[in-house]
Amino acid sequence: MKINKLTLKFFTKKNFLITFLITFLSSFSFSQNINNENENIIDTTNIIKNVNCVIKIELDSIYESYTEKMGLSLKHFTEALSLIESNNSYLSRRSYVNSSGIRVYSQYWGKYQLGTSVRKTIGISHISWTTFKNNPELQDAAMNLLIARVKSKLENHIVKSGDTINIFKKYSGKVIAHHYITESGLIGMAHNCGIGGVTSFLASNGKIKPKDGMNTSALSYLSLANYNINITVEEAEENLKKILAELKK
Repeated sequence: MKINKLTLKFFTKKNFLITFLITFLSSFSFSQNINNENENIIDTTNIIKNVNCVIKIELDSIYESYTEKMGLSLKHFTEALSLIESNNSYLSRRSYVNSSGIRVYSQYWGKYQLGTSVRKTIGISHISWTTFKNNPELQDAAMNLLIARVKSKLENHIVKSGDTINIFKKYSGKVIAHHYITESGLIGMAHNCGIGGVTSFLASNGKIKPKDGMNTSALSYLSLANYNINITVEEAEENLKKILAELKK
């Protein structure tokens, strides 16, 4: 078992115990022909698995501290999200040729791959693809409104008992399925699988792992950690309304 020296550089003095465990375990060479009758042999499989888990948690924690110092904003968040969705292209729209030889264009549009139902929900279903792809400000404003609404719903999530809970306060800072949970990570996850997918993942303690229609794991969006999503539904709606009014002129 070889340890990458760059990995060890992430650890400070307070992580000495973890570093020691990695170094200690790396010194072992495991034989394929272990005598199961020898009671003195220790099964190190679970130890290594647990150490690997601790490493990931520590790295996530270090990343969170780093992003806090960087002061990453909503704009940084949407840029990172769009890189996953469309490689930052306002013109992105996938297509394929069906069995009849006809080219079919995707319902997911633009930089943030906003689908038909989402565009309808935020009030831009009347906008044509041509207008949409040629208007970056419209796409950004639409995405900001979607983010603001998702944030508001997760802050005021109604559970089966009828009570309202703040999902962020309940789960932020926890580690679920080896992923460090943050507010912006959950908002990013919701863009992939919806709020229902997010709450199912959290309530099941990571046993339910949602995916989108393209079979992309929603868990990958949890890496969008610790961005400052400072926007309200009211200001996002007002901004989109102004842009739509300009389009009518």
